[in-house]
Amino acid sequence: MNNKSSLLVAGLVALAVAHPGYAQKSAPSPAPTSQEQGIGLSFNGSFGGIGKSKFKSGNTKYNEASSTAYSFGVSQVIPLGQESALETSLSYTRESLKFEKGNNATLPLPKRLQSLSLGFNYSQPINDRWSAMLGASLVSATAGTGGFNSKGFGVEVFAAATYKTSPTLSFTGGAAYSSLAKGTTQLFPVIGVNWTPSPQWTLAVGIPETGVTYHFSESFSLGLVATGRGGAYYVEVDPLPGAAGKPNLSRTTLDYFAVGTALKATWQAGPSFGVTASIGSIFQSEYEYEARKLKIKSDGGGAYYELGLNFAF
Repeated sequence: MNNKSSLLVAGLVALAVAHPGYAQKSAPSPAPTSQEQGIGLSFNGSFGGIGKSKFKSGNTKYNEASSTAYSFGVSQVIPLGQESALETSLSYTRESLKFEKGNNATLPLPKRLQSLSLGFNYSQPINDRWSAMLGASLVSATAGTGGFNSKGFGVEVFAAATYKTSPTLSFTGGAAYSSLAKGTTQLFPVIGVNWTPSPQWTLAVGIPETGVTYHFSESFSLGLVATGRGGAYYVEVDPLPGAAGKPNLSRTTLDYFAVGTALKATWQAGPSFGVTASIGSIFQSEYEYEARKLKIKSDGGGAYYELGLNFAF
């Protein structure tokens, strides 16, 4: 994969991570009825990790690092009419990095990345073919062992429209912006194609997911999908103060993304409980201190796994 195409995939995955409310659907849909979705309240959580990976920056090689991450959130869908709805959500994510010892340099990265987000998504069908979605999130994202910092506060917004050419094919376009990000994902296009050639098969490119999925039944599906995580974080304290061969990394912003492929199984055990399990490989990770002109990239891949739970009421 060349640099431009890898950045495109990474950006789409990072966008899905940054806007989980948008990533859950490829197009706005009519507001759910109480019989379909109960009171519209849901709780979700996930735990996962990335195995040992090598990193480099220019000619500098670093010791291996691995990471584990967890997240949990709550959301409420509020019907505003028969066809429109407002979704509010509150979520927390945390990723912990573990640095291995070795003969190379130590990665100049914080040991912890965390974010707290309050989101609002509004969906509105326009006519039989067109629909729109607007979203905004208030985010506090910091890196390091300390707590949240006011300088890590930011806003993320997106706007998108979906055109349905037929009941089985739709296209989505728009844009997303993050005030915290300083690198390639600060302003990014929203791109999506969703095609269902048969009741069993779904092919999606871009948002909400890139991959091919086979539906064995209404409750179980298996797919080969693009996966990853990412975000922008405020760094208050230099993780390696005084280390040679790097700039001062205090009071700056760290942009991060990791993207790869995974085999994803989804099981909807009932109307109120669902499980997802993914296993695969991360083929590219990147950390960028854009203001300090320091970019750290993975040198090879690492194993990836994630387990997710969802409760709906």
